[in-house]
Amino acid sequence: MEGGKPMRYLYFAILSIILISHSQSLFAQKLQLTGKISNLKMTETPKTVEFSYDVELTFTNIGNVPILLLKSDFLLLCIDREIYGIPANEKDERKLWSFSTFPSIGVTPDWRNIKKTLDAKAPPSSIIKRVNVGESIVFYGKEWFYFNKEKDKYFKPENFTWNEIKDAKSLSLRLTYRIWSLDFETSSPREEKKFGKKLQKRWRKYGYLWLDDIVSEPVPLDLSSVVIKTDSQP
Repeated sequence: MEGGKPMRYLYFAILSIILISHSQSLFAQKLQLTGKISNLKMTETPKTVEFSYDVELTFTNIGNVPILLLKSDFLLLCIDREIYGIPANEKDERKLWSFSTFPSIGVTPDWRNIKKTLDAKAPPSSIIKRVNVGESIVFYGKEWFYFNKEKDKYFKPENFTWNEIKDAKSLSLRLTYRIWSLDFETSSPREEKKFGKKLQKRWRKYGYLWLDDIVSEPVPLDLSSVVIKTDSQP
């Protein structure tokens, strides 16, 4: 019995080292997303009020290891939009509106070519950006959101209507972006990201390949600055 104690102590020591190393690794991989909205335009239809805008997205490495990011605007996809604010006659901020979009998955020749380029011994500089600690990379895109004029009883009935939104204060937008497209993943289940994780392991000495979706910091949303679109405007 006594002889087993050293082995147990050794086992727990090794386990502790693994757990600490894992937690430090998770802490080391930190990416912050901030955004800036411009060119906000509004179009009114009989049932909705629709907005389009340009967005500047800044990804900043706030961890302590280099991060590897796909650097194509084309591959960056907004999958979730949430608007927060303080409703009229209330004091606390809460979610007022949300909408999610998920692309259909289809492996086209373009995606196969990109995947072939990615499947390299080292991160290909043509498509992968190494973001060092403290550095940032900026993307530009066009996004949208809309509000119903009346409550929709069947789809997102919790969403605020346009009249409720325009009376709310301190509006902000939170955007969720898919960094790693599941179109690269041909093995089921795609959500396991086996191809991405293979590259993550292969490229470890160059940095950490980012595969997770990322939610932006709150982006201030000033609807008073909106330009009302007419039929003559693009």
